[in-house]
Formats: sequence, C-alpha cells, structure tokens
Amino acid sequence: MMPVDGNEQPDKARSSLSILGERLFNSLLERFSAPQSVKRNRIILFFLTVTLLTLLLIPGQQFSQPVFKIGDIAGSDIRATQDYLLEDRQLTEKKRLEAEAASPYVYDLNATAPLEITQRFEKALAAVSAARSSSAPVDKAGLRATLNQILGIQLNDQEFLLLTRFRSDRALIGEINRVTGLIFANKVVTDKRLFTSDLAHGIQMQDSRTCELLATLDRSYSAVDLAEAQKRVADIRLNLPAEPREIELIKGIVAKSLLPNLTLNRVATDERRNAARTAVAPILFQLKRGEMIVRSGERLNEDQVRKLGQIYSGRGMVARLAITAGTFCLVMILCYFPYRFARKNVRKFSPGNKDLVLLALVTLFHFSLLRVGLMFSTAMGGALPSVGAANFYYLLPFAFAPMLVRIILNSEVALVYCAVCAPLAGAMFDGSMQVVIYSLMGGVVGAHGVRQCKDRGVIYSAGMKVSVVNVAMALSFQILGEGFFSVQTVYCAFYALIGGIVNATLVTGIIPAVESLFQYSTDMKLLEFSNLSSPLLHNLMVRAPGTYHHSVLVGNLVEAAAEAIHANPLLAKVAAYYHDIGKVSKPLYFIENVRGGDNKHDKLSPEHERPDPDRPCQGRGGAGSRTPARLGHNRYHPPVARLQPDLFFLSEGQDPIA
Repeated sequence: MMPVDGNEQPDKARSSLSILGERLFNSLLERFSAPQSVKRNRIILFFLTVTLLTLLLIPGQQFSQPVFKIGDIAGSDIRATQDYLLEDRQLTEKKRLEAEAASPYVYDLNATAPLEITQRFEKALAAVSAARSSSAPVDKAGLRATLNQILGIQLNDQEFLLLTRFRSDRALIGEINRVTGLIFANKVVTDKRLFTSDLAHGIQMQDSRTCELLATLDRSYSAVDLAEAQKRVADIRLNLPAEPREIELIKGIVAKSLLPNLTLNRVATDERRNAARTAVAPILFQLKRGEMIVRSGERLNEDQVRKLGQIYSGRGMVARLAITAGTFCLVMILCYFPYRFARKNVRKFSPGNKDLVLLALVTLFHFSLLRVGLMFSTAMGGALPSVGAANFYYLLPFAFAPMLVRIILNSEVALVYCAVCAPLAGAMFDGSMQVVIYSLMGGVVGAHGVRQCKDRGVIYSAGMKVSVVNVAMALSFQILGEGFFSVQTVYCAFYALIGGIVNATLVTGIIPAVESLFQYSTDMKLLEFSNLSSPLLHNLMVRAPGTYHHSVLVGNLVEAAAEAIHANPLLAKVAAYYHDIGKVSKPLYFIENVRGGDNKHDKLSPEHERPDPDRPCQGRGGAGSRTPARLGHNRYHPPVARLQPDLFFLSEGQDPIA
C-alpha cells in the first residue's frame, strides 16, 4: 500500500470545510430569497447595512467627548462643521484682570472721629466723678479697668492718677475736642506709604456709615499717618489750669486715643473689583464653517486645544445623538434613492437578492478597509510628519469595490454604485470634496477598465489606468491648493500611482473568493469553462461525440450572433457548449450519437416519449433556473451561470441525474 502524502489530509479537510461553508451560505441565500419573506428580508438587509455603514462613517469621538492635549497628534483634519462664536478665554481673562487692576481702592472716612474721642473722654471722666462721689471706698483696680475699656487704651499709673485727681472736667473736655479737631482736619491713615501707593492706583472715598461716595482721590491728596498725628498732638499747646508735667500726660493720653479716620474697606474693594470683572464681556472670535482648525498629523498647540475643547464641550449627548441620526438619514437617502431611480430608469439595472447581499457585503468590506486605511494614514502621518497624513489617502483603495462590482455584475450597477459610494467616502473623510471626486473618478475609470475582463492581466491594466487618473487628480489638487511647487507634490503623485496597483491587487485576490462563495461565473470563470480540454467537455466528447460536435457548432454560431448584437459572446459560447450537457448521462437516446445503430426510442411506449414538464433537462440546476437578461434560453437549456454546481459534480465523475 502506498504511503499517504502528509499534505493530503489537510487539503481534504480544507476542501470539506470550504464546501460546508458554501452550502451553509447558499442555504442562507435561499432563505433570504424565499418568496414569502423576500420583501421583509430586503428591508432588514437595507437597514442593517445602513446602520453598520453609519457606525463606520461616524468616528468614535461623536459618542464620547474627546480629550485633547497639547502635543497630541491630530488623527485627521478637523474643520469647523458650522459657524462658531467661541470665547477667547485667555484674552478674556487678561481683560478681566486688567479691569480688576484698574478698579480703585475703597476707603471709608469716619467724619465723626473727633466727636467719638471726645465722647469717650466724657464717659471716662463721668466714671471717675461717680467713683469719687460714692460713699463706698474707691476700687482703683476696677476703676482703672473701666477707664481702659472706655478709652480703648492701656493707662499707666501716672495717667490713671491724673484722671482721678483732675478737677476741671469741662475745661479738659473742651481742649480735647479742640485738639482732635485740629488733628483730624487732615485725614489720618494707618500707613502713609501704603496710602500713597494706593493713591497712585486710585482711591474712592466713601462715608463709613452711609457708604455714600464722597470723592475720588488722586496723587495730590495728602494725609498723615497715625505716628505723625501723635507727634502733632505733642506740639499743640493746651490751655488748662495744670502743671506742665500734667499737661504732657494729658497730651500722651489723647495721642494714644487717636485712631485713623480714613481706612481701607477690603470688602467694598473686593466687591468693586468683582463688579468690574463681571462688567467685562467675553472676547469672542468667529470660526467660519469649513475653516481648518488642525490638519491631520500635526501636533496640537495650546490655541488649537483651547478651540477644540470649547467646540466639543458644547456638544452634549443630545447633540451627538443628533449627529448620529443625521448621518444615518444621509446614508439611508444615498443608498435608497439612487437604487430606486436606477430600477425605474436603467434597463439593465436589476440586481437580484443574491446580488443585493453581495453589494451589501462588498460595501461594508470596502468602508472597513477605508476606515483602517484612515487609521493607518494617521499613524504614518505622526511617524513621518514631513510627508503628511493626508498624502497617504492617495494609497487607499477607493476604486476597489466598483471594479469588483463591474466584474461580477454589470456596468450599470457599477456606475450607480460609484455614485453612492463617492459621497459616503467624502463623509468618512470629514466631508472632503476632494475625496468625493477622487473616489468617483477612480471608481468610474476602474469599472470601465475591467468591462471585458477575460484574464487577470486586464485587472492590472485597469489598475494602471486608475493610477494615471489618480496622478492627474493629485496634481490638480496640488495646483488648486497652491502647493504644486513643493516636495508634497512628489509624495502625492507617487502614492496616487501606487494606489491604482493596490486596487488591482485587492480585486485580483477577492474575485476567487466571491466566485466560490456566491457561485458567480465571471468572464474569467467562463474562460475556464470554455476550455475544450476540460474534463467535463472531454467526457462529453468521448461518451456523446455527436452532441459534442453539435455543441461546438452552436457555440461558434451564437458567438458570432452575440457579437453582432453587442451581447457577451463569451457567455453565449459557453452556454452553447453546455446547453446539452445533460445528454452525457444517456447519449444513445439522442439521434446525433446513434450512427445507424438501434434506436432505443423504438422500444419505448408513447407515454415514455412525452417530456416531463417537472424535469425539463438532465441537470441539477436547470429546472428552476432564471434566464439571464443578455441571452434568451429555451427552458430545456439552463444558463451556464446556474450550472456551476452541476459542472463541479460532473467533473468529479458523479451523475447529476442520480
């Protein structure tokens, strides 16, 4: 027994898994296309596709407030989505600090200060007189404490004895009133240096009781501090019937009793400053809609962070949900109305259920690639700031999906598909009109380039055409942006050139998977079927040579007819090659294979000669097959696009009739 190759079992396992996956997918497609629920299923597919596209188009920052830091790399171009009036907080704070600094200090003037001192002395002398006239012994300690409290000072022993022994109370009160009047004629402040400094800033003087503004003081205003006022008391002559030593003691008591009558009111000053700060209106600057805030790949500076913070801080959850709902409606409109217009007005636009599933999956895959490409461009822009993240956009496969749709379906569907995907791509890239144009033109040129795709080389040829158009558009954008004579132009042209090859490579890699999964027969697959040396046609030639010769002749005829009416000659020829493939199971029942031998129909009853309407052809896929729009088929000849499962079974040596 020969040994088994180690790679044989994994290959069989993969083949089995592939067949199982295809059968599962086909079962889902059949359920989707069930007549009783096809309308409902199409609606579900439509809304599911629109929802997923919305999630792909909206960046994550719409669902949560982003945090911007100085020095961060911008992930994409950020423009003002509307007209904004934003507060320049830094300038506003500067103006408010200036207003605070310009606000004058508020000083309280106590106009009754001389009278208050005189009244305190009257109360003190009245307390002494009451103590002397009392029959009880004088409590000197208590009396001294009382006098200290009334006068607001601390009397020494000599000053206390003088007040208790002085006999001329009225004369003393008169002199104290005169002295305090002279002293407070010039305003008395606590610290003259501080007062002079405040004068340079500005002082408003108000009545301490009524808070009425009395005057605004300037640098020319003079005042004395408490120490100078006390010295002036010592220079004033008192007219009292007392010895000089006693007069000096009285002057000392009066000097110690003096208090400033012009004092800083900190509470009122702070209130005035707050009022001046509040009176300064916010300094606003305008951001016009579409104005660039930061470009992709740039480092955020303080001004940009401040602008972005204010813009996004004003967007609450309701605003973000509104943006999401608006994007959903936009996607829904762009997907639905072009489809309805094409169904009603474009003759060859008639996608079936399987086609709609294909379009939905291709679209989601296409925009997933663009989202990944956008993230890649942002990362590369940060790593290579001299290149710029926006230049990497030219590498992205904008034409990939239209080229694939044109190869699998037809030109009409591909054109409508381009018209839908281009504005959606622009919406993904922050509403960039350049992306819309770049995506639309690349898709149209790419779809046109693969219109007769009979081998893989055509795809790469179309990719080169896309590259040429991409380079032309990149240069045009650079000229419009007044940046043509710069190194960025070289980067744009190079990446645009590579972008067309990227599209062709993706299409080449994806087509086999689509053909296998959806069981589409593209022109490349039809070329494989048209090979007369294929196992199935070779089997037909051996078992039914007359049928084989007839099929080849019919193939040549219909190929010429298809070319004359501008139909697909390759599809017509392959359909002719296989239109009698069911005869391979019982070739002797057909006259072209008999060659003068016994005719098996002579031994059959008329009932057996009658065709079975429920089984119109000898093949698995023929009875319920739909006729393609480009070629008419007899109901006994199933189209080749539906015979791919039969061809697989027959090439494996199985009988499709069984």
